[in-house]
Amino acid sequence: MRLGGFNEGYSPAYYEDADLCMGVRNLGFRVVYHSSVKIIHHEFGSTSKEKSMELCLTNQEKFRGGGKTC
Repeated sequence: MRLGGFNEGYSPAYYEDADLCMGVRNLGFRVVYHSSVKIIHHEFGSTSKEKSMELCLTNQEKFRGGGKTC
């Protein structure tokens, strides 16, 4: 695979999926979603809200190359 999977720089979470989608687009493919698919996500199930927000802000800055909006 040309992308090599998820970028481990976003580990353990937040923005690895968006980064992968952008990589797919950069290879010339379309990124699509199925609007009828539903996923249940239990927020903060593996860490605290504070740690989650810290990871989100850190990885958002990596993804965007600077700015913060999380």
